[in-house]
Amino acid sequence: MLGEMLLNDGLITKDRLHQALGIQRRLCERLGSVLTHEGWLSHRELHAALARQHQLSYVDLLENPPSAKLVDKKRVNDYIEHQFIPWREEKGWLHVACVDPKESCRQFIEQLYGERVQIVMTSPRDLVRSIERLCNSELDRHARDHLLRMAPWRSASLTRKRENAALVLAVLALLIAWSVTAPHILLPLVVGACNLLYVCTLGFKLLLCFAGMKQTPHPTHEEMLALPEDAGLPVYTVLVPLYREVESVTRLIEALSAFDYPKSRLDIKLIVEAEDFRTISAIKAARPPACFEIIHVPYSLPKTKPKACNYALAFARGEFVTIYDAEDHPEPSQLKKAVACFRASDASVACLQAELNYYNRGENILTSLFAIEYATLFRFMLPGLYRLRMPIPLGGTSNHIRRECLQKLGEWDPYNVTEDADLGIRLAAHGYRTLPLRSLTGEEAPIKLSMWIKQRSRWVKGYIQTWAVAMRQPYQLYKAFGLTGFIGFQLFVGAASLVYLVSPVVWGLTAVWAWQMAGHPAPIPSWVLASAASVFIIGLLIQWGLALLVVRRMGWRRMLSAVATYPFYWFLHSFASLRAIWQLCVNPFHWEKTDHGISSMIPGKA
Repeated sequence: MLGEMLLNDGLITKDRLHQALGIQRRLCERLGSVLTHEGWLSHRELHAALARQHQLSYVDLLENPPSAKLVDKKRVNDYIEHQFIPWREEKGWLHVACVDPKESCRQFIEQLYGERVQIVMTSPRDLVRSIERLCNSELDRHARDHLLRMAPWRSASLTRKRENAALVLAVLALLIAWSVTAPHILLPLVVGACNLLYVCTLGFKLLLCFAGMKQTPHPTHEEMLALPEDAGLPVYTVLVPLYREVESVTRLIEALSAFDYPKSRLDIKLIVEAEDFRTISAIKAARPPACFEIIHVPYSLPKTKPKACNYALAFARGEFVTIYDAEDHPEPSQLKKAVACFRASDASVACLQAELNYYNRGENILTSLFAIEYATLFRFMLPGLYRLRMPIPLGGTSNHIRRECLQKLGEWDPYNVTEDADLGIRLAAHGYRTLPLRSLTGEEAPIKLSMWIKQRSRWVKGYIQTWAVAMRQPYQLYKAFGLTGFIGFQLFVGAASLVYLVSPVVWGLTAVWAWQMAGHPAPIPSWVLASAASVFIIGLLIQWGLALLVVRRMGWRRMLSAVATYPFYWFLHSFASLRAIWQLCVNPFHWEKTDHGISSMIPGKA
């Protein structure tokens, strides 16, 4: 018996064994898994003991690595799924290192290599590190190119910066030529188009907010009551891409360790770039629990968050997958709520989007405005999209996905810098639904203007990428979404970025109108100026009204002063959008990192 063996070896105490047996009965879990995930036994100690129990040899694959010539990189998925790797070849016998020598694993190995096979045991961590070391090129190729090979028209990689630059220059040249040859025709058309876009997007935003206010939250009370006991909870994979996040590591591990979820059912992957030695050292120094595992992503381009997530997904064990960022502080019950919602839904519900907002929203005016914008989006607008049966572009974190559906779709697009929005649109195009999840994840808002500009430029660039890729096949998209969904996609994803680019035209004309009303002559017809000014005033009232409504609904009365500065927030959006257009022309796949861990405010204390 394993427990007695561990007691005799002095690896655990009687009290620990008694506690572990109680947890084992409650979770219907293996005793060894309970001991390692509770931190009472290391993986190496456990599997060395299991090797003795099975009368097999134990090998440390870090000290005695597998022979590279025996490893077939094309079989990397078999190695991960069945948890084995060929280790040594001696005297005509192949020695295969595996984590669990169960019958199904032995049969697979014998079918693959024949009967002259000797099984040895190793730990799961040693196996993963060996697979990463010997098969990282194959895993990296899959992470970069899987979607491109599977559905090339869905990949943003087919866009080229020369094509983007040529398109932008062509549009500018056309407008300049038209303004010279027929200014009396161009000006009314441009102003009319800008006004129409302005009114339609703001009106649509208003419609979504009112629709979202009436949306039933998920999970409902009945769904939570139907939540299975701990023994019925599935393995849940949590992906956390990290890059230069030394300051955030300790707080992140504390936040994820607080999940109200059985530790033996948690599969948390801390995904780091292989050359990011400082972050790797910080993780090791923090000594995270056994449910945490470091995944090392080799250097390659594009160097993006979705590529890192694709790489780590190959090692995922969970039925469901979610993503958190380095600064995230999710509600401890979020995973259980997600399971309850999935269990109460049919198979067409492939994804849940939790609410996001900022725990440092009171740090300055910028963070307050960002928090109001996020509350508008995640508390009202996304539920509004769901209620109106329109496609939902996901947020960058706290989206919970059925792993099987994610893999069927070709995983994330590593070339799209808003891979979340792109995935949400692809899910909808394939007939899957996304539900809003009433569970909050706290994030850290950029506290400096330069940080905000970089982040928003990346978002706008990614939304443009998402719209352009989806519109490669407009008729197929229309058939998949229907008329209502297709219009919603155009207004929420396509027009959302364009409106910020045309906003300066409306504002400029409004300024000229004010100049004219003060008695000064203007070369532009009065009716053109008056129409732009009317649209500007209506838009301003709508934005202020929505911001006030959100502040009131969220109970953030101390942030009322920030609402008055909303017009300046629009200006920042326009600047970031122009910057995004420039980046699309010069470096479309560049991922601008947002710095974390610099706020003075602590999660849960805002």
